[in-house]
Amino acid sequence: MLELDLADPACPGLLLDPARSRIGHGVEDGHSFDAEIEQDMVLHGYNRLGDASTARRRLTLVFSPLLLEPDNELRTLGLVGSVDQLRDFGRQGFLVLSAMIDEDVLVELDSEVDRLITRKPPPADKVGFHHYFEHPTDLPVADRALRLSGVQSLAEQLIAPLAIDLAFDHIQVATSIYGWDHEPGGGHIDGYGTPGQTEPRTFTMLAAIYLGDETEAGRGNLWVWPGSHLGHERLFRERGVDILMSEESMGGHACLLDPAPDFGDGQPVLANRGDVLLAHHLLAHNQSGNMWNPMRRIIYYRLAATGHKERWADTHTNALLEYAPVRAAL
Repeated sequence: MLELDLADPACPGLLLDPARSRIGHGVEDGHSFDAEIEQDMVLHGYNRLGDASTARRRLTLVFSPLLLEPDNELRTLGLVGSVDQLRDFGRQGFLVLSAMIDEDVLVELDSEVDRLITRKPPPADKVGFHHYFEHPTDLPVADRALRLSGVQSLAEQLIAPLAIDLAFDHIQVATSIYGWDHEPGGGHIDGYGTPGQTEPRTFTMLAAIYLGDETEAGRGNLWVWPGSHLGHERLFRERGVDILMSEESMGGHACLLDPAPDFGDGQPVLANRGDVLLAHHLLAHNQSGNMWNPMRRIIYYRLAATGHKERWADTHTNALLEYAPVRAAL
């Protein structure tokens, strides 16, 4: 967090997009950056904060430098980190960013999840996965964490200059209850298996905030098949973007097709409390068992880039279409 005094002539110029009101861009010492204003400090009717007429002259901002090479190609992305991380995302389909969420936010999230589970407890004899899909207004802490704790900004760094927001009217709280000893044999992609659907409910990116210690397998970890976003791209190019709409896939499981594509071996995602996961929508994934603690809990956000709905089919045959910074790093 960085506090800037707008009355200070040394304050760098910040250009904000009035249509979005909380996200802006600026340049300082040849480096461009994104700036996110705390929700209770939103300004209106400005193009340049330094010239804004406002009673609030001091703003708290979250900065994510976007470093540019002389040829103006994107090379590193602030909190996302290095070119290697961008390349890893492009090749593997996911990133885990360590210690992104402050503990005070995590404590608030814990309390909100506790209240949700108290209101809607799982069956008494339930083991394994138990998921909640709640409207953002019913999970205000989780919604604020997306927007004000840097998760949305981190996601946008992978798809700049596009913006990103919730694709659907829900935030997912995923739990795994102790007693299910399971390692998945194959993965799926989300958006399939709804009765009567005529096209998949696709999005751009899955983001997650970790609430517990998943630094070892067997803790309810998400499993992924690295590089399978590119495997799905090949599948859709060769067999059509509606191939997983068939009953054969049983809700987006390419591994159940005949013949099935080879996505290689799956692996558990290892992460700790406060880490953030960013994963490509086409990355094959699945849930695993929890044999460690009473209940594993994680917050998932399904995010869509601006205009995704109109181009979803193109994103299936060109997996990095919406990821310009990732393409530039490869």
